[in-house]
This record gives sequence, structure tokens and C-alpha cells, in this order.
Amino acid sequence: MLYRIIAWIFSRNPNYLSILKKSELGVYFFCRKVAIEADKNGYTKLASILEKQAESEYNHAQAFGNLLSEKLPESYKKLVSRGHRTLNWTLIGSAEGKYNATNLSQHPLARIFFSDKPAESYSLFNKVAFMQVLEAHQVRFYKSLAKFVEPQVSIVLHSILKEEENHASALEYEFFQMMDYKYACRYLNKWQYRGFIALLKLPCLIKSL
Repeated sequence: MLYRIIAWIFSRNPNYLSILKKSELGVYFFCRKVAIEADKNGYTKLASILEKQAESEYNHAQAFGNLLSEKLPESYKKLVSRGHRTLNWTLIGSAEGKYNATNLSQHPLARIFFSDKPAESYSLFNKVAFMQVLEAHQVRFYKSLAKFVEPQVSIVLHSILKEEENHASALEYEFFQMMDYKYACRYLNKWQYRGFIALLKLPCLIKSL
């Protein structure tokens, strides 16, 4: 019921597609950065999962951009071919103000999740647990949102949420392979709690998104 209420309120925001596009771009940046960190720490399987997710998230942003007639000028492969320096870009696009990726952790909802700390300041395990919980929330939210939007948007959401389900499952499985079961549960429970608090506050934040 909570997801349905949030989805209904969110769907009434005239800029909701633009917000979804920015959100997916933010997750793309986050996944690419964490994939590099995971690889440096010897978690090659996790790095591979996150790299595939990063491409998926970028394509999701592109899908929302297409609905807005604001296609991203770079394909995922072209962007990645430019190297890690693209992770420090503040903009993707030729026009100023398209998307400020560096301020993602200052987004009102992100600030609740991260307790007003930069996302980069958290450990690798915390970042992966956060991402798993976020993907699980995305699935529920998109399922609810699809009921309140235009048919063409609903079709895109249903297509995307299937991939989000796969991301959540893959991250959860790999996370439990990385450490003892009880420690994995502690990390996930921590971020599930933060996610629940964020959900409760989200209706009040939607206007500032």
C-alpha cells in the first residue's frame, strides 16, 4: 500500500520521467565506481555483476530519455571506451545542466539513505548492501508506478523492472558468498531499515526531487 501511495503522488509530478532518468544515471555512475573498487579488492565476480548492472542502468536512463525525446548523446559502449575519466564527468550531454552526477549523494532521498555522508565514504560491503536494497525497492516502486502512468511509459517500466529484479537477486546471492551469513544479514538489515525510513519520508520530499 505504501508503494502505491508514493507511486500515485510521484506520477503527479510533471517532471517524473526526468527524475527517473536522473535516478537511473545516478545508479549507473555508482555501479561503475563500485565495480572498479570490487575488482581492486579481488571480488572479480562482484565486479562483473556490477559492470553488467551499470550498462543496464545506463540503458534504463536512455529509455526514459527516449520517452522525453532527450536521448543521451553517448552510447554506453562509447562512454566506457573513454576510460575511467568519464566517472569524474559532471555532465553527460552537450548542454550545461543536463545532469550533475557529483551531487547525487546530496539528493534529498540519498541523504536519508547515507545519513548526510558522501556515498564514497562507505565501505565496499555497505555500498553493495545499499545497492541490493535499492534495487529491491525499485522493483516494488516501478510495479506500482506502472499502474498510474501512460501506457507507453508503463510498457517501459515493466521491461525495466524485470532487469531490476535480476540485479537484486544477483547482488543478494553474491553478497552472501562474500562473507558469513549472519554478517551479510546485518549489512542488509541495516540498509533495509534506512530504506524503510526513506520511504516514509519520500512523500514529503517528492516536490523537492
